[in-house]
Amino acid sequence: SDVSNWCHPVGFAYRPDGAHGDTWGADENPEVEGAGELQYYINGKVPTCEDAGDTGLDCYEPEFFYPRGDWEGTKYKAVLT
Repeated sequence: SDVSNWCHPVGFAYRPDGAHGDTWGADENPEVEGAGELQYYINGKVPTCEDAGDTGLDCYEPEFFYPRGDWEGTKYKAVLT
């Protein structure tokens, strides 16, 4: 929830550079995104939007593109489980 994270939600991967691949244009590396591996929270609660999926990422991530003043009023957390 630090203001320096606005527009930059945290994500996790099994290898350096995660979704960016090992070299320019390479296939993505696997990311930590399955049930039992990672959970995102919004205001201390597991997200429940229609696209929540196993971790809540698809509810969590879009909020990082809200106007900064709106975003700052919410607490965000990601927990490796």
